[in-house]
Amino acid sequence: MDIWAVVVYVRPCQDIYKSCERWLEEKRCEWAKPISPFFFDNCPLTCGKCTAGNKKLRLPLPPILEPLSWLIGKWRTRTSSSGSRFPLPLLNAYEETLSFSISEVPAFDRPPLNVRLIYYANCCYEASQYLSSRKKDDK
Repeated sequence: MDIWAVVVYVRPCQDIYKSCERWLEEKRCEWAKPISPFFFDNCPLTCGKCTAGNKKLRLPLPPILEPLSWLIGKWRTRTSSSGSRFPLPLLNAYEETLSFSISEVPAFDRPPLNVRLIYYANCCYEASQYLSSRKKDDK
């Protein structure tokens, strides 16, 4: 028995690029249709190809970034006590937050994916002692 699950992403009816109006004036929606769906995918409002009604997002996800949509958001990790060993032995708790976000797409460039890393470790002195003791052992 086969079981299939299908997830359909319905894009909001809004343009991704700031250049969509200009591209419409240059008739790119039509002349590129046989070779690429780029303009219909990224300028659906301007090119008249909306399928999702009036739903709008503050920042729509560009189609090229849809495979990474699961990554957008905050990812946290935390050690709860001493004795953890990544990447060095930690004597205290360690916390790390990795954030992925999208931003407004420029007029002609690839859509950006912003990455931010914040970490807190009360272990820097202990880690430097560990490294210096390792150097002494290597001599």
